[in-house]
Amino acid sequence: MPFRVPDPRAFAFHKAWLSQRMDREPVKKPRDLAQAFAVARLIRDQRPQCSFMQW
Repeated sequence: MPFRVPDPRAFAFHKAWLSQRMDREPVKKPRDLAQAFAVARLIRDQRPQCSFMQW
């Protein structure tokens, strides 16, 4: 059964934004940035039609 999920680009942008927040726990910042890059790479490699430039 198909279901809707958020756009993975939104997740990548959000995690990158979180990694730059001054009020974010320092231990979480590197993980947030790593997750943002991991999702961005997956989008680039597996879903090239979902370009970040379209956003």
